[in-house]
Amino acid sequence: MRQETTQTINDFLSQMYYVWDQLALSEPPWDCTKDAALFTTYRDQHRLVQFLMALTSCFAPVRSSHLHRTHFPTL
Repeated sequence: MRQETTQTINDFLSQMYYVWDQLALSEPPWDCTKDAALFTTYRDQHRLVQFLMALTSCFAPVRSSHLHRTHFPTL
């Protein structure tokens, strides 16, 4: 999935959230709350990277700035 050149960030993010929500339906249930919290953190960071990498090239400076951080921001 990639952002179209005419597509706004908000429209693209909404489209990504729709796909992520569909994929979340297949995630396993977690018995341990610690494991669930770790998985949620991992999943959120992975989604941020997916989103940044799918943006158009005009967002390359923003993408590289965020990907070089030690702690990722949240969507």
